[in-house]
Formats: sequence, C-alpha cells, structure tokens
Amino acid sequence: MNERFRKAFLDELPERLEEIERMLLALERGGSPHDALADLYRSVHSIKGSAATFGQQILAAICHPFEEIIQDADQAETLPPSLVEVALGYLELLRHSVAEIKHGCENFDGTEKKLARLHERAFQQRFSVAIVANSRTLRQICCETAKAFDARVVEFEDSLNAMHRILGEPFHLVIVSSELYPMRGEALIAP
Repeated sequence: MNERFRKAFLDELPERLEEIERMLLALERGGSPHDALADLYRSVHSIKGSAATFGQQILAAICHPFEEIIQDADQAETLPPSLVEVALGYLELLRHSVAEIKHGCENFDGTEKKLARLHERAFQQRFSVAIVANSRTLRQICCETAKAFDARVVEFEDSLNAMHRILGEPFHLVIVSSELYPMRGEALIAP
C-alpha cells in the first residue's frame, strides 16, 4: 500500500512543480509578495514532508534550502532580485530528481553536487550555523546569538536529520549538545 501512495506522490509531483513555477513567475511580476511567499512556502513544505514520508530523501534535501530562501525573502524588506532565479534552480533540481527516481536511479551524487553549487549561490556570503540540540532553550539562545551576527541558522532536534544535512550542505559552524537522540553529539562531530 505504501508503494501505491509513493507512486501517486511521484505521479502528481510534476503538476505540483508546475504550480510552483506559476507562483514564482507571478511573484516576479509583482503583487502581494507576503501572500505569494506564504503560498510558495506551503507548497514546498508539503512536498518536503511527503518526500520524507515516502523515503525520497533527495527531494527533501532539495526542499530544505528552497524553504529557507523563501523564508529569508519573506523576512526581507524587499524581495531579493535573485530570488526567482535561485528558486527556479531548485525547481529544476526537483524536476530532474523526479525523472531520475522514475527511471530507477538510486545514486544522486550528481544531483547532490548541483545542489551544493546552488546552495553556495543562494547563500553566497552568509555565514551558516547548524545548531543541533534537543533543548529548545539552548537552540533559542544559540539562534538569537547567531542571528545577531546576521548568520544563517538551521536548527535540529534530531541528530540523524542533522547528520544528513551537515554531510550534504556546507556549514561554517556546527553547535552540538552532547545529549541528542538517537546518537550523542560527540558521535555526530567525530572524525
């Protein structure tokens, strides 16, 4: 039954990606950026959640930074001029990955390299911090401190999710507490 839902998800994904492209192009033309960004974020977030549910980690990995650029744009006073161009890059990676998945591909090294290059372009000069802690208070303190220096912050409660993301995405600084689930912080950063 899970395989049937996975197939349905992959079959409907091209249509959902077309809708995201329409949203991006409408955003580029103008209108209410806050509402458009909120709709765009919800669409990408939904795809990320479904991808993770159905074991399509490459799609979830592409959606993570895609969500971040949307959130950053929503918090900015004006829309960044490169937003649509970078977002279309993430969209193209999603389309490419869906095609690879449908053709039975299980090795996404090339896609991960493209994702890393796109990530560098999207977050160019920004200092990146990963905060891995199960304590909400500790994450909040570290997050507020890092944001005071205009750092890009990604928070994690779960060490496995953090490990997957840290291995595939460059971070300048990783802050890890020792008490994590399911592995200790020391194991996460050990060479």
